Amino acid sequence: MIRKYLRFYRTNRILQREIKKKGSLKILDVACGNGRISKEYESDKRFEFHNIDILESGELKNYHKLDLEKEEMPFKNKEFDINIGLEIIEHLDYPEQFLEKNRTVLKDDGSLILSTPNIRFLKWILTLLFKGRFPNTSSDNTFYDSGHRKYYTLKDLEILADKTGFYIEEFYGLTSKEFYDKWKFVKFLFGKRFFVLVF
Repeated sequence: MIRKYLRFYRTNRILQREIKKKGSLKILDVACGNGRISKEYESDKRFEFHNIDILESGELKNYHKLDLEKEEMPFKNKEFDINIGLEIIEHLDYPEQFLEKNRTVLKDDGSLILSTPNIRFLKWILTLLFKGRFPNTSSDNTFYDSGHRKYYTLKDLEILADKTGFYIEEFYGLTSKEFYDKWKFVKFLFGKRFFVLVF
């Protein structure tokens, strides 16, 4: 729960920072789930949210039911200031295609906010080393790893970003203690999830 909160906290901090620069933001939340982020900004007219998810939703504004692995985004090129993709990239068979589609609809100075499990997290390394079991990186235990297809280290994300014309502007190892952000090696080992901002 704490790390879930931190993902939204980090996202909100970036949105607040960018709104001060630009005055208004057009935002695409990819795999938006229940639309928590857009609901927080419903009454603020400076933010225009569009939401995508594979499931039906009758309550979200500007909602598009879409399977990103099979369908194209129904938007113009260079339409959005910020795209958000929290806990989605690890579920995809074709992450490069996902980033390329996001790149197409982002403005030239746009940003993509991502979060994903860090397979280099110390607890998961020890699980593999001492228990001989591949770690479960998802809190949803309905089936193994809740449909996770790929696993990432920061280096993997850097390579993926470079291949698709992005670069990593900021990254955090999400933990319950902010001071972990001060030491890079601690981010790798104690950040259960990566949170990255790519341009």
